[in-house]
Amino acid sequence: VHTHMTNTRITDSEVMEKRYPVILRKFEMRDGSGGEGKYQGGNGIIREIEFLEEMTVGILSERRVFAPQGIEGG
Repeated sequence: VHTHMTNTRITDSEVMEKRYPVILRKFEMRDGSGGEGKYQGGNGIIREIEFLEEMTVGILSERRVFAPQGIEGG
């Protein structure tokens, strides 16, 4: 499943469900995930996908192992 097929990296749930055998069970903001400090980062999202058939998937992501460094109190 290529989830950033619309060149935005956040494909609409209706598009994913129409093109692939999946159901998007949750798609919401992850409140507070932007961190604390004077300059907070943007919040992330949570997507829970139910696969209706067996398939192979890959994840394109970053900042999963090492958190971004804050600057100037961020």
